[in-house]
Amino acid sequence: MPVTGALHPDGSRVALAYSHSGELVIARTSDGETLSLSRHGDWDEATNEVESRTSSTGMKVEYSYLTSPIGYMGICATETAIYALWVGVPMSRESSTMMAGMDPREIHVYDWDGQLKAILRTDHPVLQPYVAGDRLYTIWPEPIPEVRVWDLSEVPGL
Repeated sequence: MPVTGALHPDGSRVALAYSHSGELVIARTSDGETLSLSRHGDWDEATNEVESRTSSTGMKVEYSYLTSPIGYMGICATETAIYALWVGVPMSRESSTMMAGMDPREIHVYDWDGQLKAILRTDHPVLQPYVAGDRLYTIWPEPIPEVRVWDLSEVPGL
């Protein structure tokens, strides 16, 4: 199951965000003990399905795909918070690429106890969030690379 992670700045904890279950796990780095498990939404478990088709040339082709939705795609962390990019859309076997149909515009903000503190909704798709000081930077590479900045001090609850 694909996972992306971020380390607490003091190295004591790690946040792992899973793309096919929508889970965010916070674990202690010294012994791997799970300290918190958060799951946004109610999802069915991921399954791998296989479909056979016959091409126009008569060749039999077998396709394999996951039926689960995409959950978290990118993550970063600060001393006080975890910023996880939420996609939350189903993968489609009709899609030619994994990214087809995705419109990642939500960044879920958790504290290091695993509590969801805020959901930031952008007006543009995001590839990866980055935080420096009180600023959240978002990047989207198409059609022209673009960086946008949020002032986190203006977000209630953070």
